[in-house]
Amino acid sequence: MKEELNNLLLDELDEAHGLFDNIIKEMQSRNISYPYEKVIEMEENSFHISYNAISKLGEIYEKYNYIKEENEEYFSGEKKILVKYIFLYIVSIIFIKVFSTSLSIAKINEIWFAIVGIVLGSTNAAIIFKNLNNYRNDTKEKRELNNQLMNLKEEYDRNYDIATREINYMFSLNRNLLSEIDSLPNIKVLKK
Repeated sequence: MKEELNNLLLDELDEAHGLFDNIIKEMQSRNISYPYEKVIEMEENSFHISYNAISKLGEIYEKYNYIKEENEEYFSGEKKILVKYIFLYIVSIIFIKVFSTSLSIAKINEIWFAIVGIVLGSTNAAIIFKNLNNYRNDTKEKRELNNQLMNLKEEYDRNYDIATREINYMFSLNRNLLSEIDSLPNIKVLKK
């Protein structure tokens, strides 16, 4: 979730809406026969749906950040687990490298040490994920916190999809109206 993305969507919405207004004014000034009420109603409906979705994105973003800030200790615990086991993995790689250079007789020994490294690496990854999973799910409060954050992310994604779909529809509507204007023959008015 990024606030810049919300602002970008709002800018695109304003651009699509402003362009629509200008196209309608142009069409009306040229006296083009068109079902204006229907198309204006369609555009306004898309505008409101998109604007509401973008507003919800802002609310979700603020709520998500508030929850993250209020539970900073919890999230720093996750980082500590990751750092601890990544450090352990780096130490095991260094150990294998030192071990391989001190005992290496031929290239075949390097292959054995690589196999040991793969086993240690996969074991370390399994330990990391097991400990993270235990840390995230060991209490009801942590499970509820993770569920709440997951629900916020899903709601954010849904509203983002709604906003982008409606904005794309508005731009498509604008392209159709512009093609309507472009299809008319250019009529030059003679000056007297």
